[in-house]
Amino acid sequence: QQAGPHRAVLLASGVDDGPTGAVDAPHGGRARDLVADHQQRSTGGARVGGHELEALRAEVALAGGGLTVVAVDGRSGCGKTHFAGLLRSHAAAALDVRVEEVGLVAVEDLYAGWSGLPAAPALLDWCILRPLRAGAARVTWPQWDWAAGRYGSSGTLERPRSGLLLVEGVGA
Repeated sequence: QQAGPHRAVLLASGVDDGPTGAVDAPHGGRARDLVADHQQRSTGGARVGGHELEALRAEVALAGGGLTVVAVDGRSGCGKTHFAGLLRSHAAAALDVRVEEVGLVAVEDLYAGWSGLPAAPALLDWCILRPLRAGAARVTWPQWDWAAGRYGSSGTLERPRSGLLLVEGVGA
């Protein structure tokens, strides 16, 4: 059973190139003007502002029961994981749901080390986004074990009850 439309938003940042805006999603979703400043600052680190949370709440509402996907992408070490954690907490509060009801996937768990990076978008789409768009209540995928240099355990994700899925990591 497929719910309302599915929407996607991309947040990207380099080490020092500041905030960027949302872009149209390649798989048909359309993002509005969501801008988040997650440039690392020596005085305060990553931050999520009220304007951004209002825009995110509007995106989820526009999806009408579908799934809104927000990708946090950027260079290695620029603070994506930290920012995604902050965004998840703030988004949960803005949507009046528990943090666990906002989905979070680390895309770096999907691909086979740095040499597997080019496959990241296809793996994300095939293992997670397609099944969720088709109405799956739960998705699983083989999880890359960076220390062992091979696939090991499986990652799992319950369909986010909030209607919001955050995807973070290099290649998101």
